[in-house]
Amino acid sequence: MNRNNNWNSSLYIAAVPLGLAAAYLVVCWPFEALVSVQRHLGAGSEVVTESTPPTMPGAQIGFLILFFAAVAGLALVAAVRRFIEPNETEPNSFPGTWRTRTLMSAGLFPIGLCMASLLSPEDAENLSRTSDYGNPAQWWNSAHLLVAGSAEEPFFSALPVLLLFGVVGLVWRVQPWMLGIVIASSALFRASIHLYQGTGQALSAFVWGAVAVYVYYRLRSLTGLVLAHTAWNAFVIANNGDYTAAQIVIGGCIAFTALWSIYRLSNTSTFDHSDRACPTAAAGHTSNATSEGHR
Repeated sequence: MNRNNNWNSSLYIAAVPLGLAAAYLVVCWPFEALVSVQRHLGAGSEVVTESTPPTMPGAQIGFLILFFAAVAGLALVAAVRRFIEPNETEPNSFPGTWRTRTLMSAGLFPIGLCMASLLSPEDAENLSRTSDYGNPAQWWNSAHLLVAGSAEEPFFSALPVLLLFGVVGLVWRVQPWMLGIVIASSALFRASIHLYQGTGQALSAFVWGAVAVYVYYRLRSLTGLVLAHTAWNAFVIANNGDYTAAQIVIGGCIAFTALWSIYRLSNTSTFDHSDRACPTAAAGHTSNATSEGHR
C-alpha cells in the first residue's frame, strides 16, 4: 500500500514538468519539420550540410532548441518507463544483459546508417567536405550535431515504441501492422526534419530512422542508440575538421562495435541462460505479454 501511495505521489509531483516537456516536444519537432520543408522548397537545388558555414545567431539558437528537446525527450522516456510501460513488454528475442543490449544497439545503428548512405550520394559527398573551424559559429554547429542523438532518439525511436506498448497495448493487442505503422510514421517524420539537407539525405534518414526504431523495439536500449548517433556525428565533425587521430579512434570504435554486434546477433542461440535479462513486474501492472513482447 505504501509503495502504491509513493508511486502515485511521484506521478503527481512529476506531472507538471513532464507536461511541459511533452508540450515543448509537440511544438518543437513539428516546427523543426516545417522549417526544414520550407528551406528545402525555398533553396531549390541548394543543399545544406553539416559543413555548411552557419551564422552565429542561428547556430546558437539551433543548439539551444535541440538541447532542451534532448532534456525533455530523455525525461519523458524515463517517465514512461517508470510510470506507464510494464517491464513485461520488454522483448526477449535478443536475450542479454543491459550492457549487451546497449552494445548491440550501438553497433546496429551505424550499420543502418551505412546501408542508408548507399541511397544518398550526398552523404558520401558531405563526409569529404572541410569545415571552417575558424568561424566561431561552426563550433556551435558542431555542438548541435553532438546533442542531436540525445534529442532525436528519445522522441523518434523510444517514445513511439513505449507508447505503443504502454498505452495502446493496454487497450488492444499490439499487432505487427501497428508496429509497422509506428516505424514508418516515425521514419517519415524524421526524414522531414532532414529534408533541408536535400532529398537524398531525407531518404537516407527515413531508412536509418526506421532501423533505429526497430532496434529499440527489439533491444529497448536508448543509451546504445544515443551513443551510436553521437559517435557517428562526432566522426563527421572530425572528418570535416580534418582531425585524423579523432577519425581513427572514433571510426575504429564504431567499426568494432558494429562487427561485434553482428557476431553477437549471429550467435544469439548460444547465449548462456545466465546472460538473459529477467524483467520483473512493475508495481501496479499485470502482464498478458507473450515471449515476443506483444500484448
